[in-house]
This record gives sequence, C-alpha cells and structure tokens, in this order.
Amino acid sequence: MADSVDLLVITAPGLSARLLMQEPSPAPGLAALARTWDVATVIPVLPLTRAAIQATYLTGYLPSFHGVQEEGDTLKLPPFWEAARSVRVEARGLAGVAGRAWPRQAGANCRWFSLSDTLAPDPATLDDTVAALLQGWAGAVAIVGEFALLDDEPAGPEADPLDRPLLLTRGLDQPKACLGACEIAGVLQRALTGERLYDRADGSLP
Repeated sequence: MADSVDLLVITAPGLSARLLMQEPSPAPGLAALARTWDVATVIPVLPLTRAAIQATYLTGYLPSFHGVQEEGDTLKLPPFWEAARSVRVEARGLAGVAGRAWPRQAGANCRWFSLSDTLAPDPATLDDTVAALLQGWAGAVAIVGEFALLDDEPAGPEADPLDRPLLLTRGLDQPKACLGACEIAGVLQRALTGERLYDRADGSLP
C-alpha cells in the first residue's frame, strides 16, 4: 500500500477529446495537459444531468442507487472520501447533494471544484479557471468532464469515443484508456487511502 496523497478534483461540462483536438484549440491549456498527463475516455450514465453525473463520480454508483437524478435530490450514499481514515474536504459547486455536510478533519486534503453550472461553458474560461486552480498545487489531480457535447446537447453512452467525457489525471493510479462513470470514485478513493490497483511490482494482479 502506498501513502495517501492530497487530491484536487475538477469537473468540467463539455470536456471531450473532440474539444481538445480542435485547431486552433479553444482551450490550449487543457489541450497541453492532455498531451502530457494520463488520459481516458469516460462512458457516461443516464440521466444526463449534472447532478446525477457528479453524484456518480462521488459515490461510484448509478443514480438508481445513490438517489440523485436532478439538482435538489438528496445523496443517499457516502462520497468516496469517507473511505479515508482522515481527510480535509473542500467541495464547491456540487449539484444535487442536499442534506449532507463534510467536517474538516486532519489528514490528506481533498479539494473538489465543479467549474460551471451552464450546459456549454466557454472553453477559454474553463481553461483559465483550471490554470488558476493548478497554480501551486503539488498533489494528485483529476480533471473530468461531466459530459461531452454533441450538437450542443449532452452526448449519451452510445456516442463516438471522441464525444465522450475525458478524464485527465496526474499522480493517480489510473492505467485504463476507457472507464465507466462508476469507476471514477474508485480512482479518486485510492489516492486518499493509499490503496493500489495492482500490488505486484510488475503490475500483475495478486
């Protein structure tokens, strides 16, 4: 088991491979990160609401289990950071998590920022906001799209991989090129608990 690390999570509507592949890039900073960080596509869940998607990323469960379909619904399951023995949590911009609060405790830092409450935020604004949040942050980072946009609407699970949300990570145990939305919580949880996906030095399963 490795040591736990500080974790910064940024969720961004509209973050997709197709967005970052445009020339010239509307989000050059994010496009540069995609060239040097680990990158995976994410298969989204239904319904395609920000609240349901964020709650799935938080818990690792489908909306039928965590209880959040739209903003204002109460989250029925604990977020991934509650698996850590001790953690200081700062969460901003979360939708659909009514009725829950997370006290600040000693231990690793977990910061969660959801960047926009609009369906199609300006990519340049997202770019600048991400750059500001990364400034001076030495811990692990996960930047994940809440959904990708296709014809100005959220793209579903059957969309082309270029039109699926992206996950950009730095310093996380995340070797996959494609994940289901329910797997995001496990990736984030391992950073805070120090657990590893593979235990052997050669990367094989135990």
